[in-house]
Amino acid sequence: MINSNSSINGKSMMTGKNVVTALRRDAAFIWNAVIVVVFVGFAGLAVASALLDLISIRH
Repeated sequence: MINSNSSINGKSMMTGKNVVTALRRDAAFIWNAVIVVVFVGFAGLAVASALLDLISIRH
């Protein structure tokens, strides 16, 4: 939590450049997480499809 003493001396104040850098890093992390979820979802669908094919072939 930022109190008035820490914001007066400027040690814990974030500059605009630091905020933009942090937001870019967060956006990149979220984008990478979305890509991973999509690829894992497609891999799961592929495995499920293969298992259903195997089950249908055996019967």
